Amino acid sequence: MVAFEWSKFAADRLEKRADWKNEEQTKLGAIVPFFEALGYESSDQSAFRSEATAGLATTGTGRADFAIFIESEPAIVVECKAADVPLDRHTAQLDRYMQSEQLKAAPLGVLTNGVEHRFFERIEPDQDLPEPFLILQLASIRSGEIESDQVAFLEAIHPKNFASDDVAELAKRLRVKNSIERWWRRELQNPSKEFCRMVLQNQDFSRVTEKLIGAYQPIVADAFLRSVAKEVAKILPEVRRERDGAVRLPVTKASAGAITTQREYEVFQRCLIEVAQRCQTVAERQHLTGFNHKDYSEFFKIYVGGHKKGHLLKFFEASPGQPEKFEFADGQIVHSIDEIAEPLMKNYRDAIKRLTP
Repeated sequence: MVAFEWSKFAADRLEKRADWKNEEQTKLGAIVPFFEALGYESSDQSAFRSEATAGLATTGTGRADFAIFIESEPAIVVECKAADVPLDRHTAQLDRYMQSEQLKAAPLGVLTNGVEHRFFERIEPDQDLPEPFLILQLASIRSGEIESDQVAFLEAIHPKNFASDDVAELAKRLRVKNSIERWWRRELQNPSKEFCRMVLQNQDFSRVTEKLIGAYQPIVADAFLRSVAKEVAKILPEVRRERDGAVRLPVTKASAGAITTQREYEVFQRCLIEVAQRCQTVAERQHLTGFNHKDYSEFFKIYVGGHKKGHLLKFFEASPGQPEKFEFADGQIVHSIDEIAEPLMKNYRDAIKRLTP
């Protein structure tokens, strides 16, 4: 499937979300269709083996929900939960199934509740599963937030393409990429001594001491946050469909019946640019990472951190006889995007105060 088809698939599944009232309905309404979209035939019992099929993993705590076999070898072990069940506490269950005698050769495991699919790789046979190297959420896929390397991985696990070595390499690349991103976010928010030392060694200091690092740590943090804010402001006007390999389509996380328009995306980008250009403190720049939006059928909401505490404004598109309207959290209303900068920044700073303990 190409990225656009994945977006449509996610939208179609989420339209039926209300029908998934238990694990079995979630499995049939969301999980099995997901694997069918990957290219697997659920009717082929030699490849798509459910827990009722003889020979599947059995432990003292039950069976894996199903496993996918390719050329009679286990490829993917799948553990299913109901759509409203959080997945965090069930990784160990998948781990036990993947270590069972029948399935220990499977290179991949998937823990899923239909709305979120977590992919795990088996690195060492006797070690606990690491963090998932890929998490796919239907809401994000519907928004077009599926990256090119994620699409490449999904294509690689198609039954006609599946090669264990290739799948393992792609999984490793995704895992390393995630690790680098987590490391970068930590350093961006709170630079470690090691990171500061590396940065300061590239400056005109004859010797980088612990005292020097302590004195310059806030400056390093501020400089990096400031540079990120400037890059955001510079890049966003050029973004429409693709940035850094991420395909972005004109749909978004939305309430039922809402479809994000091009104008709403333009407003969101303009708001982020206005805020990024005016951030003056470290805290203000740090909160840029939480800048987000949610679409409703009546309006388009922009927020930071959380859509309740961090509410910034509601945007109402122009309609016959009505100009477009920007309604801010503090009650201010303007009707031109060229007038949003001042009230937007005021509400952004107010929201940061609400979000700061």
